[in-house]
Amino acid sequence: MSARQDDDRHSQQARGAQAKGPADLSAWEGQAALAFSAPQRPLAPAAPARPAPARPETGGDTGPETGPETGPETGDKAEVSWLAGASGRELLAAIQAWVRRLPARLWDFIRSRSVEQWAWFAVLLIAALLRFWDLGAKPLHHDESMHAFYSLLFARDPSSYAYDPLLHGPFQFHAEGFMFSLLLNLQAIFHVGGVGNNPWINDATARIVPALFGLGIVALPVGLRRELGRFGALLAALLLAVSPSFVYFSRFLREDIYFNFFMFALVVCAVRFASSRKMVWLALTAASGVLAYATFEGIYLTLAIFGAFLAALVAWELAVPLARLLPKGLGAASDQELGGDTGLERSPLPAQPAPGALGRLIARLPMTDEARRRALARALALLALAAVGALVAAWGLHTMKTLSAYIQDKATAKAADAAVAALEQRTVLVLLYVSIALAAFVILSLLWQITRE
Repeated sequence: MSARQDDDRHSQQARGAQAKGPADLSAWEGQAALAFSAPQRPLAPAAPARPAPARPETGGDTGPETGPETGPETGDKAEVSWLAGASGRELLAAIQAWVRRLPARLWDFIRSRSVEQWAWFAVLLIAALLRFWDLGAKPLHHDESMHAFYSLLFARDPSSYAYDPLLHGPFQFHAEGFMFSLLLNLQAIFHVGGVGNNPWINDATARIVPALFGLGIVALPVGLRRELGRFGALLAALLLAVSPSFVYFSRFLREDIYFNFFMFALVVCAVRFASSRKMVWLALTAASGVLAYATFEGIYLTLAIFGAFLAALVAWELAVPLARLLPKGLGAASDQELGGDTGLERSPLPAQPAPGALGRLIARLPMTDEARRRALARALALLALAAVGALVAAWGLHTMKTLSAYIQDKATAKAADAAVAALEQRTVLVLLYVSIALAAFVILSLLWQITRE
């Protein structure tokens, strides 16, 4: 129908509405939208229409095209369906291209890894298999059952936890309780089990956390590659991966594997801090010590061993200035005879050979006079440290023996219990303030390093 014919038709409808009266006129006005939407004479040439998508041939005459693609009433639907069809095809093509490129990307990733990296991956895979394979085959040990029971109580009601030295530190109950809480929430999400029925809480899932920490111990030698060498660190990881003791305790729900992990992490982080002087390693060292303290009371003995090593290291370093105070000529050979000066300052004392058998022993050492003085100074420093340690150990053992007799005496049992309770409170306060001071020191050190950089 042409535009002129449309105008004639609308003018005839208007004259008919005026002849019919006000009632029909109001009805006609209600159709104003139809009149407004009527096609008008174009003011400019129309733009070419978008070509319609190809339609499959059906082999016969299907009549006029009145579907959503070409019908005048559904022009908007045709546009939407065309866009949706195009985006769907583009998405499918992108997925197919990604799948076709996936093997090449995987091969590039495999080729880009070094032999050492694949060796580490193999060691960790062996460790994971040994720790997670058939994890629930063995029934829970008595200690495991107690730790699992109180961890489940903590997962259901965290306020029910109370520290008991018989069960050791709180870390394991918090870590295991977190795992149980996660499993209980997953059961609720997937509608598994019910009240009093928790199929996902069993012997295997109760040992997931210690198995993860056991796997972490195998990975820790990575931090000692510079000190042990690449092959040495990898060999240490392999020995930890297949060690019967570490495999056993990695599949055992008790505090042993957590404590070993934190102690090993403390050593690794301390070595990394001594090498790089980065505050992040100092913070990790402190965190490892705090978590070890929250795991097992044996931290006191371990810190005593660690402190003894640090004391020996300090004594070894302090022996260098001590060597400058020793007399020269501890042996028959001179510096020029055995390689020249070592860089140490000359002793202010005159040359004086060591007397007796000690002098003859020192004289036979194939080193310069300065090196002999340094070796003698280090030996004297370590012997002095050992003597001090022996005196402290003797005092400590005597004190423990006296306390043991005092505690076991029935006449002083009540007083001993009260003294132990007071000691526990004081210890908690001291450790609390020490922890706060340590945290403040780490934070201030980090801020100082940030401002310095």
